[in-house]
Amino acid sequence: MNTKCLNKYIIIILLFSLIIKRYTSLNRYHNVCKIKNQSCFLNPCTHKNNDKRNSYLYTHYTRNNSSINIRRNNFLDKQNDNISDYIYGLNSVYAVLKKNERTIEEVIVNKNIKLNRKIHKQNYEYIFDELKKRNVSIQYMEKYKMNELVGGFPHNDIIMKTHYRYMNNYKDFIKNIKHLPNKNNIFICLHDVYDNMNIGNVCRSIFFFGGHTIFLKKKKKVNEKKNNVKIDTPILHSSVGSSEFLNFYHINNMVKN
Repeated sequence: MNTKCLNKYIIIILLFSLIIKRYTSLNRYHNVCKIKNQSCFLNPCTHKNNDKRNSYLYTHYTRNNSSINIRRNNFLDKQNDNISDYIYGLNSVYAVLKKNERTIEEVIVNKNIKLNRKIHKQNYEYIFDELKKRNVSIQYMEKYKMNELVGGFPHNDIIMKTHYRYMNNYKDFIKNIKHLPNKNNIFICLHDVYDNMNIGNVCRSIFFFGGHTIFLKKKKKVNEKKNNVKIDTPILHSSVGSSEFLNFYHINNMVKN
């Protein structure tokens, strides 16, 4: 069999598998919609096994897609009003300790944490050693309470309560531009990019290529002062800690300025 024929069969198989996958997902979606519109599932215990299975499917679907998003949004809304920043996740906590710029209030750890089963054991050891050296208070807590504290965001059994980082005004950058090093002058401007996950992903790339400065046009939140713009917590988490080592500048009109 020649190469062209083989490639043709491979393409056909891939297309067929994609069609099956699409059909399966659509079928599941229709099942969920069907369940959603049926009132008989209000009391699933009184029905047959098939009804129970469908009821479980709908419950599982709504829990995973609605409640988690609501909890996370509520957490982010509370963060806007908080003076303290609740940093969640191993890489985020590790980066904050490495940068050593913020004032750390306390660290919350899962009371049933099993360090011997952790993949990144060395990072955990570094964190606990640093906390001991700096005499930082450690509070041990049940995992479900930790989940509630950060709105269901993945925290890897460790949360840090610390002060926020704030964005600088772009005018400060212009004043100090002469004193910047000649090497690695990579500056990224993100215009109308507001999603924290996307910003965090960009931060990873900037850090990887040796950049150190990012300019953002950020939407002003309720009760937020003009020159007191917080760097949102999810940016640090989605950037895998790299945003902690970048300089953030706030600018309203990139074209004009």
